[in-house]
Amino acid sequence: MARYVVGPDVEERLKLIDHTASLPGKIAAAEAAIDEHCGRVFDVASGSPVARTVFVEEPSRYVWVPDFVVSTAEVVEEWSGTAWVELARDTDYWLLPEDRLHGGEAWPVEQLRFEQPFSGRLRITALFGWPATPPAVVEATMLHAAKLLSRNDSPQGTLGVSGFGTVTRVVSGLDRDAATLLTKYVVDLPS
Repeated sequence: MARYVVGPDVEERLKLIDHTASLPGKIAAAEAAIDEHCGRVFDVASGSPVARTVFVEEPSRYVWVPDFVVSTAEVVEEWSGTAWVELARDTDYWLLPEDRLHGGEAWPVEQLRFEQPFSGRLRITALFGWPATPPAVVEATMLHAAKLLSRNDSPQGTLGVSGFGTVTRVVSGLDRDAATLLTKYVVDLPS
């Protein structure tokens, strides 16, 4: 099932003639490629809050967490060794990004900042996902799905010609324009 690109305009935008049957698979493949490229998923947060556990091995004041939407149901707990202890927002930890807007676009919480370096287990109960699928992700999905659909017409791949007349096989992978659109969404975890 398509998560980022839905609706009747998909076939028209991709100018489909005889590839309609393969469209759902190509869109799903494009979405999976985008998720892998970015290191995150762009599902819209909905339903009931769920708990996820994050293990922080090295002490750090900044902890990456799965994307979640701020709500009154959000709970962050630390494992004390015998029980979960609830932490106080804006006292024990802070949500990042603080304004949750990135270029005017709604952004989920992606990090917690602690007063003191933290290591151990955290349990976060929240609505995981994004406030809305970012428009750039929708556009990148369309671009990459179009690239995958065009492969039906060129099963052996495509060729390109360099400025010097050399013929080369075009590299597969995420559509270059799609990758450019996704630049600000790539999670750059510290190594």
